[in-house]
Order: sequence, then structure tokens, then C-alpha cells
Amino acid sequence: FQVLEGTPSTPEIAKAMGYGHFSSRIDTATGFPVITEYSDVDMAPLKRFEILEIGQVGEAKMAIRFTVKNHQTGHSTEIHYTDTRSVPDLDESLFDPNSLAYGIPDVRQ
Repeated sequence: FQVLEGTPSTPEIAKAMGYGHFSSRIDTATGFPVITEYSDVDMAPLKRFEILEIGQVGEAKMAIRFTVKNHQTGHSTEIHYTDTRSVPDLDESLFDPNSLAYGIPDVRQ
């Protein structure tokens, strides 16, 4: 594993983002940040993001199961994608903010 860390360049940016620091453990075999810890602007533990499972979707690898835990509220969320498929060559207009305002587009193929 490699470690990637970051700190906002100014206190104003930290306050606007709500983060004072992050540290990620990067799996060098996959390039995925398997664990990322965030601190608030006072450097108190804030959130932990952890990839629990990586899967193959089409030709790409993606995080298919991960958790986010808020250390300050105790709230946690787990996401698990199932039956995910790749839809190559999508029309870029599907991702236009005005189009997305009307909901998720139907891309069945």
C-alpha cells in the first residue's frame, strides 16, 4: 500500500470544504483508495470511507461495495452495487445537467 495525504492550502478553503485533512491507503495493485480517513477543520476524526469489494463491470474495475462512517455523528452508510453492467458509447448529452434535472435517463440496450 501507498499513502496519499492532503491538506487544504488555506484555512478558508478548509472551512468552505469542511475538511482539514485526508489520508488514503492506496492499493498499489488496483490503484483504488481502499481506506480514506477525513478530519474536520479542527483535525478531529470526521469520516472514514472504505472499499470492501472491487468488481469488474465491462472492461473497468469499480468499487461495488463500500462504506462511509461519520465518526462525529455515528451514522454509517453501506453501498452495494449488484447486477451492474457497462453501457459503452453513451451519448454525452445524457449527462447534461438540464437533462438530468428531469431524472435518470433510460439507457437500456
